[in-house]
Amino acid sequence: MDHVNAAEQGPFPVLERSSRRIVLGADDRHLDFRLIVEADPAEGPGTRVSCTTLVRPHNPFGWLYLLTIMPFHKLIVANTLRRIVA
Repeated sequence: MDHVNAAEQGPFPVLERSSRRIVLGADDRHLDFRLIVEADPAEGPGTRVSCTTLVRPHNPFGWLYLLTIMPFHKLIVANTLRRIVA
């Protein structure tokens, strides 16, 4: 896996990249997060795409932000994956 320094993919830095996986993320005083998108061959034709989000809140503000954004995050990720697959 290739490590990419200071590369950008949209608004988030690319932390790791390989032929089948990309890890985006950022760390700050309230929380750290990682967004992992993986693509694997599916059984039969096509590619299986998965997305995992990891978040580590550091303080009450981080927890509050996470609780506030979670419903919207789920919709945004689902819509993004649909666009990737389409």
